[in-house]
Amino acid sequence: MGRLQQCVYRVEPTPFPRDFPDRLDQLRSAAGLSWRGLARRLRLNVRSLQRWRRGARPDAAHLFALFVLAAELGLLHVLLPQAEPQGSSPAEQQDVVTRYDTDGDGKISLAEYNAAIPDLGATLTVSDLIKLRAAYLASTR
Repeated sequence: MGRLQQCVYRVEPTPFPRDFPDRLDQLRSAAGLSWRGLARRLRLNVRSLQRWRRGARPDAAHLFALFVLAAELGLLHVLLPQAEPQGSSPAEQQDVVTRYDTDGDGKISLAEYNAAIPDLGATLTVSDLIKLRAAYLASTR
């Protein structure tokens, strides 16, 4: 038997935006929140926000919560410049909800949310997924 060839694959992570602290400050001011108010809405400590403002990266769960909050406020384009501002309107969010609302109750259930995830990339964009998540969270409150 010959020697097995060993391949090492390295995936380069997507670079984190250097202007994230500026985007975070723009989101806070556009939402009309104080730093403490933003921390409360995100359910985290103010010190975490201070670390993010100094350049630390939020973990995936906090970053997703930040995107969901921005989508709820209609300010997703502040954090994601490639997201169009008109895509954050309540009418467009309702369009996404009606597209994946299979039982017709006007709300997104957990099953409907999970059924939409495989469409990511094909017919569902990341901003649409964030809008669906915001609609699901709004329906569970």
